[in-house]
Amino acid sequence: MLALIRTIGPVAAMLVGLAGGSSLMGAGAWAFNEWIDNPHVRELAAQKERDAAAIRVMDAANRAEAAERTRQRAVLDDAIKAYEAALDAGDLARRSAETARDQERADYEKQLRDAGLSDVVTDSDFVWLRRPYGTAGR
Repeated sequence: MLALIRTIGPVAAMLVGLAGGSSLMGAGAWAFNEWIDNPHVRELAAQKERDAAAIRVMDAANRAEAAERTRQRAVLDDAIKAYEAALDAGDLARRSAETARDQERADYEKQLRDAGLSDVVTDSDFVWLRRPYGTAGR
C-alpha cells in the first residue's frame, strides 16, 4: 500500500482515500436509510393516513347520525300532530254525538209531555220489574 502512495503522490492518495471512504460511508448511510429508517417512516406515514381516514369516517358517521336524528324528530313531530288531530276529531265526534243524543232525549221528553205521559220511574214500575217471570199483571 505504501508503494502505491509513493507512486501516485500523497495528495492523490489522500483524494483516493477520501473518495473511497466517502463511498463506503454513503453506501452505509443509504443502506441504513433504506432498510432501517425508511420502513419506520413509511409505517408512521401510513398510520397518519389511517388516522386521518378514521377521523373522516367518524365525522361522516356523526353527521349522518345527526341527520337521521333530525329526520326521526320531524317524523315524530308529524306523528304527534296527526295523533292530536285524530284526538281532536274524536273529541269533536263524541261531543257532536252527545249533543245529538241530548237533543233527541229533549225531543222525546217534549213528545211525552205533549202526550201527557211521564218518563219518571215510579215505585209501581219497580214492583212490576221485580215480579217473577211468567206472572202477568199481578
